[in-house]
Amino acid sequence: MPPKVFVDTNIIVDFLTKRHPFDVPAAQLFNRADKGEIEACVPASVFPFLFYLLSKLLSSRADAWMVVAQFRQLVTLVPVDKRIVDLALASDFKDLEDAIQYQVAAINGMQFFITRNLKDFKGAAIPVMTAEAFLRQFP
Repeated sequence: MPPKVFVDTNIIVDFLTKRHPFDVPAAQLFNRADKGEIEACVPASVFPFLFYLLSKLLSSRADAWMVVAQFRQLVTLVPVDKRIVDLALASDFKDLEDAIQYQVAAINGMQFFITRNLKDFKGAAIPVMTAEAFLRQFP
C-alpha cells in the first residue's frame, strides 16, 4: 500500500502554475502519485481556490476548468467538515488554512505532510517536509 501523503496548497500551486524553481519537485511528487507510488491527498475545499487562481492566470475559464479536472485525477480528496474546522480553531496555529490542512491530514491518517512552509508546522505529530526532502528520503 503506497504511503498516504498530504500535499499542502503551496505545493499544488507550484505544480499547476509551474512556479519556478518549486515546480520541478512538485511535478515529481505528482508524477509519483500518477504512478501509484504514493497516495497524494488534498482537501476537497482547495478546488474552488485552484479554479479561481487558474482562471486569472490562463487564457480562459474553460482552460482553468480543464486543468483542475485533470489535476483531480491525480489526487485523493479528503473532506473538510465541522469537526476539522472546530479542531483547527481550537489549535495553536496562527494561520487558519494551515490549521485546517493539518487537522485534515491528522484525522485522515496521513503519513507525511508535504509543504514549503515548514516553520508553521513545528511540533507536528506527522512528519512535515518539503517535496524535495520527501523525494530524497523515498527515491
